[in-house]
Amino acid sequence: MKLNIKKIQDRLAQMERRPTWLAQKVGVSDPTVHSWLKGEFMPSYDNLKRISEALNLSWRGLVKNNNKK
Repeated sequence: MKLNIKKIQDRLAQMERRPTWLAQKVGVSDPTVHSWLKGEFMPSYDNLKRISEALNLSWRGLVKNNNKK
């Protein structure tokens, strides 16, 4: 599984919000959100749920399956 970074960035832009706002909503530090958005780390399941609630998106839409057959 891989985080769908573009979907998160697009939604933040649509909502006219910044990653700092998302960090506050999810309850993590700014550097944590930036590391997610750079693809360095994957958020935990609990944080995925919080991200999806903050952005009003399905948590399943926030992840991509990187197993291609």
